[in-house]
Amino acid sequence: AHRPDEPVPEGLYPQVDQLYAHFKTVSRPPRRLNLAHITFAGYGTRGNSPDKSEMKASQLNHLARRYKIDSYLLVGDLVTLTRDEDIESPSLVWFPHHSAELTPRERFCLSAFAGVASLSPSSAEVISRTLDGPLVRHIPHIIDLPDKLARPRHWGSPLKVLMQGGNYDRLDRKGWIE
Repeated sequence: AHRPDEPVPEGLYPQVDQLYAHFKTVSRPPRRLNLAHITFAGYGTRGNSPDKSEMKASQLNHLARRYKIDSYLLVGDLVTLTRDEDIESPSLVWFPHHSAELTPRERFCLSAFAGVASLSPSSAEVISRTLDGPLVRHIPHIIDLPDKLARPRHWGSPLKVLMQGGNYDRLDRKGWIE
């Protein structure tokens, strides 16, 4: 979990309530959503970083090695990601893009991912046309989740996920919806 003004200490959180105990302003996912099969990873306080909102690829790699995280699904704006090295594990990013073209920084950061989930078909087309490499697909902005999220059997157990259910917005307008 990565939230600049409420950093979650580095570590694994096997229960969603353990993770959300660190947040004062972020809404907890709905209790009816069964998340018992997911282990959350705390990004850490980034105490040595001059910019507390920065999320570095090198720290993601450190966490993946230390806690045996196979891949990441990053949800949120890409502006906080610094690609100071390649992301070692095949990972996906849910990328909200609202322009006709990608910036050079966006191209550089997005090319580090194995896949990009776009909010709109037109954004998916722009990203696909611009990048050579990651798989790009349109994923709707709002999705209904089943009571229990399914996972392929070949993933094994336990499943560890770095996930964000809120963002930099103080009112958490983009957080979990009950």
